[in-house]
This record gives sequence, structure tokens and C-alpha cells, in this order.
Amino acid sequence: MEAIDLFINIGAPIERVWELLSDQEGYTFVRQVSKAELLEEGRGDRNGIGAVLKIRAMGATILWEVVGYEPPHRFEYRITRFPLPFRHETGSVQLTSRDSGTDVRWLSRFEVPIPLAGHMLELIIKRVIGKVHQSTLEQAKVILEA
Repeated sequence: MEAIDLFINIGAPIERVWELLSDQEGYTFVRQVSKAELLEEGRGDRNGIGAVLKIRAMGATILWEVVGYEPPHRFEYRITRFPLPFRHETGSVQLTSRDSGTDVRWLSRFEVPIPLAGHMLELIIKRVIGKVHQSTLEQAKVILEA
């Protein structure tokens, strides 16, 4: 099991950070994402629990489902489709309001259940997904602090 655990402080109010990061179809602001399509709306909120997002990033198509949703503090998701055999335990984006703006922590846990090669693939996937998530946070910071 590998984990990606990223942190950034964004100099903007929590409500603005939440608005950007919880907007499932809005992920096209991320350089590596060429398409983000909401396949199913969530219950109570279009981006809430049950929302299913199809993302096209770096040539791969990924589906994720929102499984936890507590505006403006946290949403959780699970990747349900990935180009390789892939078991996604959880992903979460947590926001905490601070005097300096908003702290954002993005955590994702996964494994690649392939004998022998699985761990090597986990390390590669961790690096690639980690870069995309880090880029997402950095680009959000630029947008929200402009």
C-alpha cells in the first residue's frame, strides 16, 4: 500500500478554496487534465456523495466517485476505474481555515495488486499521481491568490 500525502497553504478564504477544489467538472484548470466530466450528480449537491467524475489526464481515463462530502471542510473519493489493476482505498481533500488562509491536505492510499511487479508500479504511479495532485494544489494557489 502506497500513500500520497500533500500539503499547501493557500492565501484565500476556505469558501473560495472549497468552491474551486470541490467543483468536479472544474478540474480542467489543471494543466495535465484535458477533460473532466460529471457522469452522475451527487445527492443533495451535484458534487456531493454519489457524484461520479470521469477525468482524462495525461492520456489516461480515470473514474472517481465521491464517497464523503462535508462542505467546506472535506470531500473523499474512491477511484473506481484506472488503466492498470488498481485498488484505491481512499482519497481525501481536507481544508482547514487559518489566519493565513486555508490549509489543504490531499491524501490518497492505493495499491497495485500484481504479483512481483506491483510494488514497482506503485512507486511509479505514486510519483505520477503525486505530481498531478501537487500541480493541482499549486495551480489552485496561483488562481486563488491572484
